[in-house]
Amino acid sequence: MPFKLSFIMEAGPAGWSEQWYTPISGRPDTVIDQIVTTQFIAAFLQLRANGVYLMGVRANDTENPRSAFLKIFEINAGNFNKLGGAQGDEPATCVLGYCRTVGGRHRPVMVRGMRDDLMVRDDSDNPLLDGQISLYLKGYTSAITTAGLCVKTLNPADQNNPDRDLVSMGPAMNDANATTFSYKGAIPMPAKGPVIAHGISRRLYPGYGGVLPAYNGSPTTIDVPVLWRNASLLVPLRNATIRSAIYSLDAVFDITWEDVRTKRIGRPFLAPRGRKSGTVYRSR
Repeated sequence: MPFKLSFIMEAGPAGWSEQWYTPISGRPDTVIDQIVTTQFIAAFLQLRANGVYLMGVRANDTENPRSAFLKIFEINAGNFNKLGGAQGDEPATCVLGYCRTVGGRHRPVMVRGMRDDLMVRDDSDNPLLDGQISLYLKGYTSAITTAGLCVKTLNPADQNNPDRDLVSMGPAMNDANATTFSYKGAIPMPAKGPVIAHGISRRLYPGYGGVLPAYNGSPTTIDVPVLWRNASLLVPLRNATIRSAIYSLDAVFDITWEDVRTKRIGRPFLAPRGRKSGTVYRSR
């Protein structure tokens, strides 16, 4: 019973969350207490500006997402540093990097609400990942790895869950808002559960990319809740495959920090790498 941990942050009118996973099982309140210790909170917050709060941590059971527990903290990052900026709006600086996992995967990571007084800038006023900030980032990385936190990764096809050849797709018989995939393979797919398809043109048939929930499966067909928009009642498919989307947790053993970005007004804008966020950043 692994858990997804959402660290709920707030700074002035801005709010966001940072997600990690843990393989620890048990009661969710006990899991939070085991991971979010005083030492962890200090390393997690000391690189952020005064006025940035850790409001709480929510633990969601990955096998039953509706089962959740929220523990309130309301801890100001200013408690762990003496030079944090003024309280109010969210501090303008964030640091981008990527996690390296035990399984050899890379996943993007972003730390928002950074202390601007830690930034070292070159002659053109560009922030650099150097000096004191590098020490704080090492402390953050150590807190994540020591706690055994993980990222969630999609497993590749294997002998137990191979890619099945897609033969055709068309509107579902008993559901006007669904599509039926017909496939062939030696191992039938489960009747329910997430699936992922490859080789379907997103330009011609939008909506079938990424992981989709599936239901009403049989040894040769499975339905996905995507509205059928094609004029034809049957579309043959070539060089397309489908398999069950099975995830696993991969422990983080290091984080590589590679960029600093600040909020600015005007263009051009660059979104944080690999993330969808309401706050837009651009390079300095």
